[in-house]
Amino acid sequence: MEKRQIKDVLKFVRKAQIDIKVAEARLLALLGEESEMEIPEWAVDRVNLWKDLYAKGGTVDKRELYKIAKKHGFDNRGLGGFFVGKNKSLMKLADGRIALTESATNKMKDWDVIKEE
Repeated sequence: MEKRQIKDVLKFVRKAQIDIKVAEARLLALLGEESEMEIPEWAVDRVNLWKDLYAKGGTVDKRELYKIAKKHGFDNRGLGGFFVGKNKSLMKLADGRIALTESATNKMKDWDVIKEE
């Protein structure tokens, strides 16, 4: 197996682990039991960036995004991954501002970072 293929499989496995944890938490909630949704270590910085964006109303200008990204250890050149893929977490609005997507907001709810509205 090539390194790229291994990375793709690893990415798939990590997503599956999160999906299983989310499903377990939802089932426990239906039973009225507490669950402890733990944010995977690899996602902590990402979730903290999302949380800061959420606290600012879910939209910021590019300069503010760069400031928040730097605070959480991201290089501006590496932010492109947030804007692509099936479950992208950021999107650029027509006015040039950056918005948190529903996908990112739902992940934060799943991990109890923010409360259901």
